[in-house]
Amino acid sequence: MPKVGKPMPAVNKAAVNIVNLLQESEASGPLKNNFRKSVRVVTWDGMQAMLKRNDITGGVKQAAEQAFVTLVGNEIRGRVDTSDLGKYYIKVDAKKWRSLENKLKGFFKTHNTATPRVLESSEERKLGVTAKKIAANYDKINRIDYSSVQGNRDQSKMCSSIMNVLFSSVAVADRGRVNATEIRQYFASSAGQKHSAQFKAATWDVFNYLRQSMRHEGWGWSGSASPPRDSMCIDEGERAFSKLMALKPGGKTYQAIERAAAIGH
Repeated sequence: MPKVGKPMPAVNKAAVNIVNLLQESEASGPLKNNFRKSVRVVTWDGMQAMLKRNDITGGVKQAAEQAFVTLVGNEIRGRVDTSDLGKYYIKVDAKKWRSLENKLKGFFKTHNTATPRVLESSEERKLGVTAKKIAANYDKINRIDYSSVQGNRDQSKMCSSIMNVLFSSVAVADRGRVNATEIRQYFASSAGQKHSAQFKAATWDVFNYLRQSMRHEGWGWSGSASPPRDSMCIDEGERAFSKLMALKPGGKTYQAIERAAAIGH
C-alpha cells in the first residue's frame, strides 16, 4: 500500500512559486545615494507592501517571509538578524533568484529515498522552518494566479524618478539638503515645468513624508536638536527608498505616487 503524504512534484512547484511571489516585491532602487544608477533590490518592507496589496495572508504570507529570510542568509552568508529584517537592502539578479530557487527545492531533495515522489509526515517534521512553511501551504501557493499579482516595479520606478529629482535636480550639493524653497524654484524652471501635475504633487508628498520620517528616526540630522522642518537630508538614498517602498496602499503619499505612476512624468 503506498504511503500517504504530500506529492513531491507539487511541493517542489510551490518552492519555485514562492520565489515567483517574492520576485514581485522586487524594486528598482538606488545604488547607495545615486538615483541615476538603479539596482534591482528586495526589502522586507517592500515585500510586506506587495503582500498586502495582493491580499496575501496566513500561511502563504509566512512562507514568503521565510523565503525572504533565506534570501538574506544567502546574501550575507551569516546569521540573519530576524529582530530587524527591515535593515536589509538585498540586491538581486537572475542568478540570485535561481540560487534561492535551487536552495528551497534542495531542502526536500535529501528526503524520501524510499518514496521519492511523496513527502511523508515523518520527513516533513524534520524540515527547517522555511521548508515546513512551504510544504504546509503548497496547495495554496500553487493556486495563486501569478500573472495577476501586482508587484512593486511601477511604484519603485516612480519613487526613483521622484527621488532623482529631489537628490539630483533640486538639492544643493554642498549643503547636502533639499528644502521646500528649492523644490518650488525647480518646478518653476523650464526643466521642472515639463513634469506633470501628478508628478509634482507626488514629489511634494514624498518630500513631506520623508522629512518627517527622517526627523523622527534621526536619519542624517546633524547638530541641532531642532533641525529646520522645511528641509530633508539627502545622504540616505537607500534607506529613504526603503521607507517609500514600505508605504501601504490607501495612504495619501502612496496614492499620490500611484497616480503619478499611471500618468508618468
